[in-house]
Parts: sequence; C-alpha cells; structure tokens
Amino acid sequence: MSLIPFECTIFGAKASKFEMDSFSEDCVHIHAMVDMSENGYGYGFDKFNYGTSAQIDEFKDVKFPTQATLFLKMQSSGKKSKLVCEKVQIKKANS
Repeated sequence: MSLIPFECTIFGAKASKFEMDSFSEDCVHIHAMVDMSENGYGYGFDKFNYGTSAQIDEFKDVKFPTQATLFLKMQSSGKKSKLVCEKVQIKKANS
C-alpha cells in the first residue's frame, strides 16, 4: 500500500503508552490543523498516531506550530479503519 502525503500544520506531539483491559497503545499523537477546503470550509484539528512513544524525541527541538508533510496509510482493525502516520517530514525553516 502506498503512502499518502498530507500537508498540514503540526501544533504539538505527545507520547502515549498505556494498557487498559484488552486495549493497549504505544505511539506519538501528532495534533495537526487540517484544511477542510476540499469538501468543507475553514480548518479543523485532527490527531494522528505515529510510530511508538519512544519516537517523541524526534519533536524535541521543533518550534511549534510548524509546517510538515505527514505520510499516511489506512489501517484497519477489521471493524474500523483509520489513517495512521508512517513518516513525518518537518519543513526545514522551523526545525
């Protein structure tokens, strides 16, 4: 499956690692502003899961908000599908 490049403004990133009952999560949550002009109006915010919580240090020296390209893929758990981030490319001017 090919990755979908997605231009956005990242406002922050947070490590998330926990287990509760039968659910576990180990990733970085990337909080981004998304342009809705393709099929809506204005801007919205979305959260994308990226890598593992250990990768939070990739964002340590980034000055937020920052422009970036997220490379997304569709991930399915059987019942539900969602976009997840496989790669982050921060624009050089703000890194």
